[in-house]
Amino acid sequence: MFLPESLLLGEGSASIETGFSTSVGLGSIVSVPVGFSYIQAYGLLPDGGPTASAPWVYADSLLLHGGLRAGLGFGRVSVFAGAGGALNWMPVARVLLHNVATDLAIGETVVAFDPDTVETKVGLGLGWYAETGTGFRLTDQLALTLRGRLYIIPSDFSLNATMFTIERNTESNEPSVIGKEFKSADEYESLRVVLRALSISLGGSFSF
Repeated sequence: MFLPESLLLGEGSASIETGFSTSVGLGSIVSVPVGFSYIQAYGLLPDGGPTASAPWVYADSLLLHGGLRAGLGFGRVSVFAGAGGALNWMPVARVLLHNVATDLAIGETVVAFDPDTVETKVGLGLGWYAETGTGFRLTDQLALTLRGRLYIIPSDFSLNATMFTIERNTESNEPSVIGKEFKSADEYESLRVVLRALSISLGGSFSF
């Protein structure tokens, strides 16, 4: 089960994580796990910009990870913990423009982006993960595992568009629609979207 940070805002949804991982032992305690998983991540929240009220990006993500893990066995039961690097490749990324416009409304009301002028880019994500878990050995080779993993993976994000706002004329007190060019690179020096999520999995492992 993949639980994104956006759930804390009452937005987004959990998803099923599918994938494969393996590890190479470096002795009886330390191993090197590597693997990949696929998820539908709803959603990624902004970082380095306005405070988020809802996700900005909904993406099909392929997560690649590799790191170090240390484990101890106590009879048939074992515990482990580890950390490493993670890559988030999003072949399909959908920018939720209504949520972006809502969060950009600082001191004025954002009406909409002109859809014909919108240019967005979500970059390759590079971050880290930390994990812990336990295993129960059924045979000398086969074990059941319960694992929790925290992902934090930021990705560069940019948006250029014509943005319409409502401003009130101070003389007539009448609202007027104002259009302006919005470029996220001009407004924010380090605007990114971040995949923060907790992955909980029940699986099996086989050792030679």
